[in-house]
Amino acid sequence: MLQKLFAHLETMRPYTLLWCGLVSLVGACLRYGDIPPIQISLLVFFIPILGWIAGLYLADFYDKGLDSIQKPHRPIPSGRILPREALIVGASYAILGLGLTLLLPLINIVLVFIAGALVLSYAKYTKAKGLLGNFNRGAMTVITFLFGIFSIDTTTAIPISLWLLSLVFFFHDTNSNIIGAIRD
Repeated sequence: MLQKLFAHLETMRPYTLLWCGLVSLVGACLRYGDIPPIQISLLVFFIPILGWIAGLYLADFYDKGLDSIQKPHRPIPSGRILPREALIVGASYAILGLGLTLLLPLINIVLVFIAGALVLSYAKYTKAKGLLGNFNRGAMTVITFLFGIFSIDTTTAIPISLWLLSLVFFFHDTNSNIIGAIRD
């Protein structure tokens, strides 16, 4: 049982989890002008983390063949997590995140579906397509930033400075994904 727990923890890559939650929370803070109310802050921090975990399970599911050659120690190729199990656990995190998103404005639900499409696209198609995959990862981070921004229900227009800052997130994560691909 302990081995199974550690396999799931390894799949979740805890060293990467805070980034997406913080990106979303920064968007909410900048839009609000301060730290938003605690309920919104917690939701915009944890929902992207749930989505990130779901995406990691999905990516590991689609990478199981390649990982069996390059990274046979990973949870799925090593047999510590079954492929079907990875899909079920990943889907559970995605459903939990979607359910919690119902507590936020409607646009956030739309953003969750856009993020889900980008995650699926990355995991199944674009990861192996060079720059297209890197741009896809950058786009996921922009959606995460916008998730935080749009969680603040307001009638005022989003300042151009926040739209420009989203480009910083796009290029940062695109570039970090390129470095990760080179490392791999």
